[in-house]
Amino acid sequence: MLVIKPLYKKNLRSLRVIYSKTLKDDFPEYSLKTINHFVSARYMAQLEIKLGAFIDGKLAGFLLAPRPEGGVMDIYWLAVGRNYRGRGIGTALLSHAEKKALKMGVHNIRLDCDKRLCRFYEKHGFEVMGLDKKGYYGVDKFIMRKIIAEPKEKNFLNRFNT
Repeated sequence: MLVIKPLYKKNLRSLRVIYSKTLKDDFPEYSLKTINHFVSARYMAQLEIKLGAFIDGKLAGFLLAPRPEGGVMDIYWLAVGRNYRGRGIGTALLSHAEKKALKMGVHNIRLDCDKRLCRFYEKHGFEVMGLDKKGYYGVDKFIMRKIIAEPKEKNFLNRFNT
């Protein structure tokens, strides 16, 4: 049974294991030093949204994003462990994130993705905005977005009115 829920401190060890393994297995363009940066406590601290996909209590996939800004949610990572792919886990994580984004007043979800993954995101309503050559961490990535609502100033300024 698939369960999507927030990841907390108690889940960080499991997250680091699957995160590191996924990067090593699927993203040879990243050095071990860069991978260690991604799984570091310092990098993780900037991420407000950490969702986990659990199957029978075991972490099978995750989605990571910082706090939305200006009505835009930037998804930094969405990954599913190799043994769990093809079961709709990535789709479930994306759907859950979109619902969470709407509740947070987000109108636009953005992400960078490898050419191999563009088709997956296009199937879920994302459009390619362009190619960022030698972008973050020196890697070519496609910039994608999905408009999920009309922008409303009260939504994206609300967090500053607390």
